[in-house]
Amino acid sequence: MNANASYKQRNATFNIGETRFEDYCKRNNIYFRRLGFDQVDGPLPNFFNINPFVRNLPDYFVCNMLAKNQPTALVMVKGTPNITRSEFEKIPQFVTSYASPRCPLLYAFVYENMKPIYMRTDEVIRLYKASEDRTWPKNNTIHRTLYMPHPDGGFWGKEPNK
Repeated sequence: MNANASYKQRNATFNIGETRFEDYCKRNNIYFRRLGFDQVDGPLPNFFNINPFVRNLPDYFVCNMLAKNQPTALVMVKGTPNITRSEFEKIPQFVTSYASPRCPLLYAFVYENMKPIYMRTDEVIRLYKASEDRTWPKNNTIHRTLYMPHPDGGFWGKEPNK
């Protein structure tokens, strides 16, 4: 997925990030269950009238019984390294509302030819704060591109100051 594409372009086809995530889970015998709304394959009428915390339910519950220390998690799947300002501002409330000590809230950044990059919310917050605001021209949505590995080598985003 092109991180520089507009929201409309990124969502004009099936949700490639979620498809890749599900394929990865199937290949690795990780139990998963879809939780959140699918804005592409099953859009709801008047979706943006729904409370933002309901609209932003984690995408998946996962259970990996082979994981030694953290077998369960709630997962927000991203097909690009972009996080909007509005999502960033909600992350602390997401953690309070959705996470528990035995089932944390994680972000999974899923790209072609790479296994998912899992991040705890504190790492997403750290990378977001180290990034710079950008604006999608079509809808003026402010977002930041997190610094993380690019599938073709190199990195997306700007390297944070150490």
